[in-house]
Amino acid sequence: MPVEAVGVLIWNTIDRGRTTRTMDRRLGKLHNMFRTHSYIKLYLILLLLILTSQSGLSIETPNVIHLNSISESLHAPIRIAIDATGRAYVTDTSRHRVCVFDASGNLLRWIYGTQAPLGIAVDARGRLYVGDKETGSVSVFTPEGTCISQLGTGDGQFIMPTDIAVDSQSRIFVVDSKQNCVKIFDRNGNYEFQFGNAKLTFPTGIAIDEANDSILVGQYGVLGSGKDASGIQVFDMRGNWKGSIGKYGAKAGEFTRVQGIAVDGQGRIYAVDCFQSTVQVVDYAGRGLAFIGHYGTEPGQLRLPSDVAFDPYNRLWVTSTDSGRIEVFGIDAYSLPGDQVPVGDVFTIELNQGANLISVPLKPTNDWRLSDLAAHIGAGVISIVTYNREEDRASCYLPSFTDGDPSNAPVNGSASYIVIMEEGKSVTFHGTAWEGEVTLPAGMSMFAVPLQPNADWQ
Repeated sequence: MPVEAVGVLIWNTIDRGRTTRTMDRRLGKLHNMFRTHSYIKLYLILLLLILTSQSGLSIETPNVIHLNSISESLHAPIRIAIDATGRAYVTDTSRHRVCVFDASGNLLRWIYGTQAPLGIAVDARGRLYVGDKETGSVSVFTPEGTCISQLGTGDGQFIMPTDIAVDSQSRIFVVDSKQNCVKIFDRNGNYEFQFGNAKLTFPTGIAIDEANDSILVGQYGVLGSGKDASGIQVFDMRGNWKGSIGKYGAKAGEFTRVQGIAVDGQGRIYAVDCFQSTVQVVDYAGRGLAFIGHYGTEPGQLRLPSDVAFDPYNRLWVTSTDSGRIEVFGIDAYSLPGDQVPVGDVFTIELNQGANLISVPLKPTNDWRLSDLAAHIGAGVISIVTYNREEDRASCYLPSFTDGDPSNAPVNGSASYIVIMEEGKSVTFHGTAWEGEVTLPAGMSMFAVPLQPNADWQ
């Protein structure tokens, strides 16, 4: 057996999620095989490599650089949310408003309508969810800043809505610090259920990591009898407890007072420790990877940081409450507004009840027809209408049609489709960027812009 094959065979038996007993059993089988082939010495060498590599399976330390500080119109920034375009929404409780900044940090406007805005989130539709600790409510605002509804029963639904997150299905998760729980609402603002009461002690921050079936909840904790509950509790997407990360302390992998949390594409967790005036990066095993920022008043330094969020450019925005600033850090291969942003491999769109004019945002791995699009959207599709250029007419595809029906047209990135839905839902697409060229024949065309321009278009 070639050495390369032996190495691949052993490496493929490694699975961080498998138990030590399983690995021992597999290594025993390999030991017998190697002994038969007189490769005992090679086996021992490879076994040593395996055992040492297990301690090095942690995620890489992020490369971090401070980019700029934002202070315009800010007094005491608390929570922050960033939408798909890079706009940042920051609650400033002392000024009773939400400050809106563009991706470059320029102030765009203020949003009023809450007495003491605290937690904030933004969904795929651009709707804002703003918690008000004075009224115990979470209000829903349009992207333009008009209040249109409240979650649940409205005022009094919460005691202290400290942080908010939204998942890919547009469900809203609200951390209620004084009720020691997370409350979940559907995309229409109706209460579903809550979780965490038995595990949380004054929870303060939340991040959703659907790739790892995890909801991470940071908790401030309370001192008492020499014990402290500060750290991160991990739940699955159904609210079942999975475990905890970190313990009380100031070393790597330890926390004093956790506030906001964010998760990057590699599964690294960025936890704001307000007492230590830093953002600590850890992995799911609780290993400390890095500290970002430290106490001070200079650019890049933090004083009582409260929240953290990533933007589409892989930049980390951190609210520094006592210094009245937002500190922006570039993480790994970050980019800047105006740069060509690589198209991601995941994109979620919102479909409302009734007619929706959409395009398929990413190119699927295989060629799609309308039947594939309908199957991907799933239950609720009534029909899909598209414009047939060759026949100069609209055609209507129904999910009940056969694959060979003439209306089952190919899907491409420059085409628009009218999707008729029985009820609204979120749909996530996976793939790569479409080709940027669009062909417009004479006459009417119903088309989509296949790639995002560098600047906003009207």
